[in-house]
Amino acid sequence: MRLYSEGGDFIPEHFDILQFYGETLLFAWHANKLKVWNYDDAAGDSTPRTILVPGKVECVQSFNERIFVTCSTSGVYKLAKNYQFAVLSKSAIGIGAKFYQVFRLEEGYIYLIDKQEKTSKLLLKHKPKEGVTTRFVGLGDKVDKDLLAVMLEESVGDGEICIFSNGYEIYKIAQNSVKILYSSSSPIVDVVKIEKNEKVTSLLYVTKKNAVLLMYAKDNELRFEKVKVNNEVKTAYAIMDEVSENVVWIIYSDGTKTYKIRKVLDNDNLKSVELSEKNITCLCSHGSKILGLTSSGELVTVEARLDEKFNDTDDRDNFFNLKPEMLEEINSIVDETCRKVKELQSIDDKLLEQQNVLKRISMSTCEPNILVPKLRVEKRAKQTVLNCEFGQSMPEKCLFSLSVKCCGRKIFVTKQVAENEKQFELSVPDSMLDHELDVTTDLITLAEEGSSWCLIKNCVKDTAGHQPESQISERKINFLKARLTALQNLKVENNLDIAKLNSIINGVRKEFNVA
Repeated sequence: MRLYSEGGDFIPEHFDILQFYGETLLFAWHANKLKVWNYDDAAGDSTPRTILVPGKVECVQSFNERIFVTCSTSGVYKLAKNYQFAVLSKSAIGIGAKFYQVFRLEEGYIYLIDKQEKTSKLLLKHKPKEGVTTRFVGLGDKVDKDLLAVMLEESVGDGEICIFSNGYEIYKIAQNSVKILYSSSSPIVDVVKIEKNEKVTSLLYVTKKNAVLLMYAKDNELRFEKVKVNNEVKTAYAIMDEVSENVVWIIYSDGTKTYKIRKVLDNDNLKSVELSEKNITCLCSHGSKILGLTSSGELVTVEARLDEKFNDTDDRDNFFNLKPEMLEEINSIVDETCRKVKELQSIDDKLLEQQNVLKRISMSTCEPNILVPKLRVEKRAKQTVLNCEFGQSMPEKCLFSLSVKCCGRKIFVTKQVAENEKQFELSVPDSMLDHELDVTTDLITLAEEGSSWCLIKNCVKDTAGHQPESQISERKINFLKARLTALQNLKVENNLDIAKLNSIINGVRKEFNVA
């Protein structure tokens, strides 16, 4: 069937087959030109009727065999029996679930206007974006019960539902309420109803990228599933399989070739077949047929071969051939994953740090006997080692000091506590083992700025103490002051070397009989 004019002044880009007061008519349009054919004409050579349209045609819809045309920036009009237009609303930008419900954009907000009730309700804020198409899809009363129950968020009930897409976000308008359902990363250019047994079971969203989006109800919840395809989608149509409830047939064209996809819902099972039809600009169905409009204006039947036999078993565990298009956005995905891993690592480090702080506080308030270590002397390769072991690990990143004092001599080791560390060692000379040893353990925690934060109670012990100043003779005190003054003067004069420092130290040791 030819839909173009001989003079070439009319080559349609869109078409639909609708009922109009008992007749089956084919409406075809392009820009502000609209023509109507009698589709029941078997010969297909009936003379088309040209209808003058007030503006650029966005869509043609049928409500109970009444035709309504939505024009860009010009409003919504009803087609009368004499093929003249009657104004429904000059300011409307779309029709809702019922023909008397229209949407109007006013001062950046969308209003729902009820022509029967003479009411107006503010719905949401909307700012049209250049190059992005807005779509209103009224579901009316021909909605599958499962989809209706999920959309109304209840198990049973009737309602008037309309889907609105501003190009990126998908909204549900039901019972005068608005709810966002999905946000798309790529622009949505068209919305197609998917029907089975004359009931809308799901919706197909066509995007500008190589993907389409399926919206359907399953297990009492609304699901969205992105279907990646090999080519850019210019136009698409979809129908449910007649046998399986989980299979959707998607027919799409990239402008040069037409493809058929068999998609199993909620499953990676996807099979694509190239069809013979080419240059399809628009797809539509009528009865059991899928029709396509070619770029030359010919109406053709698209052979989808829906009777093919496929295995519906879950193929998720099978191997798939890796295709280049599967890796299109892999770099951005890897970068985002790395960024999230770093964030998670940072959070984990902060959590461990706080756990470490709690452990320090717990140790500072615990019973003293918990902090009493087990001491033992070990012989290792001509070395004598004092081993100090606690019953539990010490808090990480604390400072631990182990010291031994004997016969006026003191040796010690200070180290930072490692993770889960509870054992510390100090090398001691064999000569010290012949006398009584005074062993001291100090555990010190530091605040973030490096200052002392908490000194563990009953863990620091210095039984020897230090000699009170009153028991030191005045002569020795004056000697110490003199040596200290000399050391300070050498430092100020920048004349301090290791020989002079050793001389001062040896003099102090000799005076106080310190080895």
